[in-house]
Formats: sequence, C-alpha cells, structure tokens
Amino acid sequence: MCYIEVDDVKRVYEDFTVGLKRHIGKIPRSVPRISKLKHLVDDRRFMITDVGGNTFYIGTPHADPAFYRTIESEEYAKNFEMLYDLMYSKEDSNSAFNMLGKFFPADVNSINVGDLDLAKILLVAFLI
Repeated sequence: MCYIEVDDVKRVYEDFTVGLKRHIGKIPRSVPRISKLKHLVDDRRFMITDVGGNTFYIGTPHADPAFYRTIESEEYAKNFEMLYDLMYSKEDSNSAFNMLGKFFPADVNSINVGDLDLAKILLVAFLI
C-alpha cells in the first residue's frame, strides 16, 4: 500500500475517472478498481488497486477532520458517526439504509438537533 497526498483530491479523482471512461468506457469497481471518493475522518480519499494487487490511497487531509463525520447533538452523535462510516468509509448503502430507521425517527421534523446537524443527517440520508 501507498498513500499519496495531493492538494486537490477531487480534481485528481475526476482526472482518473474521466480518463478511465475515455479509454475503457467505464470506471472499474473490481480488480483493477478505483473506489468512489470518500470523506473520512482524517481526509478525503479514493483508492486505486491495479491488476497486481498494489493499492494506492490518494487523498487530501481535512483542515478540520471531524467536521463531516460529527454532529453536536449528544443524542445522535454516535449513531451518526456509524451511519456516516457505513456510507463513506465502507460504501455500504444497504447496511446504512437498514440502520437509518434504527438510528433516526422517520419524521425528520421530530429530530431535536441544530440546523447544521440536521443538514448533515439529511445529506447522508439523501445519499442512501
């Protein structure tokens, strides 16, 4: 494995995916593979694995690593982190969907959180 730090991971990811689509017509998700761009605790990154099994992580560290993964509400903070990790770290939308109903009420108006917390919760729920 190798971690490559870049200034703008989104641009590098777009360059890779556009080039792959142009040359092979798709973005490979098995070996060789390129993952989706992920928002993790420490950075934003994606992963490339070549046919030989070599894995490269390409990322940009966050200025505030916990911003995306945390919310202020003590009632929902731990559940939000687990939901966030399912979606962004593990790319497991099925498990995230199953856990969403267990973690948060179906009626978002009944969630007693601040506006920023609610926006983060809705953003993750929207992606599921």
